[in-house]
Amino acid sequence: MGVWTVGALALVMAIAGFSQTAIDTKNTVLADGNVAVSYVAEAAESLQEQDFDQATYKFNAAAERFIAADQAVGSLSRGVDSLLAVLPVQTSVTSQAQLLEAGGNLAIAGKYLSRALEPFQSAPDVLEPLKTGVETEREEGVAFTESVAIAAQNLRFAQAKLAEASTNMERVDIEDLPEDIQEDARVLKETLPAVTALVDTAVTQADFLLTFLGHDQRRSYLVMFQNDHELRPTGGFIGTIGLLTIDEGRIQQILVEGPYRYDGQLTDVRTAPEPMRLIEARAYARDMNWFLDFPTSAEQVARYLDKSGAPTVDGVIALNASIMEGLLEITGPVQIEGYDTTVSSDTFYKETQREVEIDYDKEKNRPKEFVGDMIPAILNTAFTSEKTDWPALADLMASSLKEKDVMVWFHDAELQRVVEELGYDGGIPETRRDYLAVVAANVGGGKTDGAIETHVTHDAEIQQDGSVIDTVTITRTHTGDPKDFWEGVKNVSYLRTYVPFGSELLDAEGFDPEFWNAIYPPNHDSKPDEVIESIESTTLIHEPTKTRVQQETGRTTFGNWMGLEAGQSKTVTLRYRLPFTVQPGVDGPTDTYGMYFQRQPAARNVSVESRVRYPTARTAIWQYVTDGELVGFEHSRTYTFDWETDKTYMIVLQ
Repeated sequence: MGVWTVGALALVMAIAGFSQTAIDTKNTVLADGNVAVSYVAEAAESLQEQDFDQATYKFNAAAERFIAADQAVGSLSRGVDSLLAVLPVQTSVTSQAQLLEAGGNLAIAGKYLSRALEPFQSAPDVLEPLKTGVETEREEGVAFTESVAIAAQNLRFAQAKLAEASTNMERVDIEDLPEDIQEDARVLKETLPAVTALVDTAVTQADFLLTFLGHDQRRSYLVMFQNDHELRPTGGFIGTIGLLTIDEGRIQQILVEGPYRYDGQLTDVRTAPEPMRLIEARAYARDMNWFLDFPTSAEQVARYLDKSGAPTVDGVIALNASIMEGLLEITGPVQIEGYDTTVSSDTFYKETQREVEIDYDKEKNRPKEFVGDMIPAILNTAFTSEKTDWPALADLMASSLKEKDVMVWFHDAELQRVVEELGYDGGIPETRRDYLAVVAANVGGGKTDGAIETHVTHDAEIQQDGSVIDTVTITRTHTGDPKDFWEGVKNVSYLRTYVPFGSELLDAEGFDPEFWNAIYPPNHDSKPDEVIESIESTTLIHEPTKTRVQQETGRTTFGNWMGLEAGQSKTVTLRYRLPFTVQPGVDGPTDTYGMYFQRQPAARNVSVESRVRYPTARTAIWQYVTDGELVGFEHSRTYTFDWETDKTYMIVLQ
């Protein structure tokens, strides 16, 4: 609901922003237009107050007034000649008429948008099982997904009217309008595509939610709670597993367990990835988020749990622990019933670790029980309090999806396609140019990754012949207090650098290859895992440093070890040749160097400086960057950023 509310307010602001002057013509047009604008402003207030009945009524009234203004100067559907009677002679009749018709279409779109939000006022409590811990059947009445279906239908009506308004605005020539309304009309013309795109996305999300929430049939999901203080490729060690059942939008059951319960029942013995054999020769579900590509990791985890006797699921949801921290920033401290513990955003990690690792009931021997009680308590407080801050929750969800603290994978291919389009899948994107991901996997290094700071320097040098040589340096610093129980231990991480497929490693230095000497051999009764084997069978070894060069999910990876004591800092360097050239004159007068940085989910405190250098005979004629600034120097460009989301930039050379 939060995302759609934001969309509704954006639409209302777009309408109100242009309407006050856009219909400032004469006589009846002026009178009806001003009343229409007043209704739009009041509708905006009603939406903010979640009074959807009043919002619908006022949008409807605004639409009627716009239509009345239209009729006062002659039906637009029959032509616009009669507008000459009330509009300045030098003004284009067509532009004024299209602007007026756009106002009517936008008001009607607003009406349908408020109707889309209205069903959620009386939607059933979907979180009841989180409060009681008891599986429940849906009560008689309107199911939550029926509210979503009603919303989706109204969103489609709003979508159609926005499309008509967009067509109207395309026919408006700003220069033909009176000067006093040109700026507002220009703002509308510029912002309407973004508003339209927002509603288009809401329609897609609504359709996705209907399937995800079990509108057609009951759905079950595996929820991976990942501890980002023990970093793994998709966000963190899978310290807790939840089995979630949803029917018609209602959470029927959520069972939270530690992964060891299931792993202990796994009889199918498979060999773990080579680096994971530093601590365990066998492959278990808890370690199968080993691949940066989340769909690959999610499918592996689901497959291993299925072999361990866990219920078969329709999909996998990853939640990094920072989500709980974000919720606690919104709710404030939460008392966990049955424990002498209060968690806050500042104490969440340490209190959780203390309860799980030290203070749990040794007789019951269920160390993860606290987590199973804590998560519902935080969710219940966040979503059901009288002081629930819906805009803040919507912002948290939006940022969590963007930063990949929430990722989703489905067995169903069509659902997975939609998730990819929405950008929620955590997959490795297809890129035809340069690419970099730096991925750390904590293997026996304690809960220390919250104390690790990382700086990455990327230098791409385009040679005279168009070939490109990249140099990447990775500096990691362990800032933990040596006396701290959790953060004072040694961080041991297997670092993989993902680069374009086919890149050639030229040199590597600074790693700690001695860890390879401590690798356990495979169990005698172990069989290879097909996915792991498909990657490790591609291995080439850079003998001076024992760096593993492998092919994984359409990328080449360079993998090796780094061990850091508290207070220590180390730097590793990789130098490699890209598998393509950047050479104007071969395929045309220009060529492009493009760079994509894919962030490892949950990797904190990572800064990047990227520089591309090109020969003196080349000139940069165009550049693009997702955000921030691409700073130009003589024959080079530099991009500096904090690596909190994926980033990209492009430079066209001639």
